[in-house]
Amino acid sequence: MSETPAPDSHLPPRGRAGKKWAIALCALLATVLAGEAWATWKLGATFERGRFVGNNWRAVGQKDPSLGWANRPGATGRIFGGVEGFEGIFEYTARINALGFRDPERTWRKPAGLQRVVVLGDSVAWGWGVDNGQRFSDLLEDRFEGQIECINLAVPGYGTDQQFWTLEQNGVRFEPDLVVHCLIINDVFEAQNLESYGMAKPRFERDGAGNWVVVRPEALDAAGGWKDRAKRAWRVAQANSALLTWATQKDLRWAGEDFFATLDFQPAGPEEIQLVRDTAARVSDPTSPTFHALQRMQALCAKRGIPLVVFAVAHGHDRFLYEPAYPQPEPLPGPDFRSDLSQEVERAAATIGFETLHVDGAMAQRVQAGERLHCGDGHPNARGHEVIADVLAPWVARELHLERRD
Repeated sequence: MSETPAPDSHLPPRGRAGKKWAIALCALLATVLAGEAWATWKLGATFERGRFVGNNWRAVGQKDPSLGWANRPGATGRIFGGVEGFEGIFEYTARINALGFRDPERTWRKPAGLQRVVVLGDSVAWGWGVDNGQRFSDLLEDRFEGQIECINLAVPGYGTDQQFWTLEQNGVRFEPDLVVHCLIINDVFEAQNLESYGMAKPRFERDGAGNWVVVRPEALDAAGGWKDRAKRAWRVAQANSALLTWATQKDLRWAGEDFFATLDFQPAGPEEIQLVRDTAARVSDPTSPTFHALQRMQALCAKRGIPLVVFAVAHGHDRFLYEPAYPQPEPLPGPDFRSDLSQEVERAAATIGFETLHVDGAMAQRVQAGERLHCGDGHPNARGHEVIADVLAPWVARELHLERRD
């Protein structure tokens, strides 16, 4: 009596092996899908597919061989951020346009009948912690609707040198009528470094003859290579997989107001005060890279007949300018108050020739009225951006002969 042949006995050895692989892959896929379903249930409302968690600007950014890093054209990210120990302080959506800036879609050529304001800066001007449409640049454009485009070229982490190069490479292409530069104290540190936030960058430094030159680290040549693309793919996978989120990231609890209630606000000590003063002093020091970048920025604008205004925003220092629970100094800052950083910007302006504004007094008054002007880590929240826009709007209107529409 003959034996019944196996169902796949008619297949050649290669075919039988292929079938086994197919079964194994199906089993693996079923396991992953089951794990994904379990993790989605486990994380519950704390997981939102497509939301990037933590200090994750790189969800919408990339390394750049020219400036070190840049916004990634066409990227969108829902970023869930905070500080160490408190992951869920704020969340916001960042959308990058086709030209690589966090703005509505723009054209290089200026539309007929509109004037343009170009904004330079780092994470404060970029709008860290707030949605598109809530930044001071967005608010200015809304207030002068139909009269201006306010083009925001800021990138998180940029030093004053990278901000100048952004103006030189891209800003002038937009044919601006005004240039607004938002400076924070971090920008001064970053202009001195060849590496910031784990990424290489160029910088200005003096050669043996005392001339300013641009130094480029070798690591810049590898920026945007396969390793960077792989890291970006991994971050995208984490943001879209509950299973990967559960396996690799912290508890995603929303801190909210609980975060502010736990903070112990103490006056700045003498060491912090001196560090801020020493760092701010480099803004007006002709031997510093920041002073040179501001000088180059003003020269570029003056050559094209474009007014340049620079203003400073407190971030990580002088916390009484954005947090109402922080002890206020005596005497209380009035409407004309200027921080050490703002005073150094004014000293640099007196030498270089750009204009200045100060937002410190306006912010101090709102904080003294009990308003919190930051999103939790020192970056302006939506209200903070409104206060900055309130200060900038009259200057923009005067320079461009505009009428307010709000």
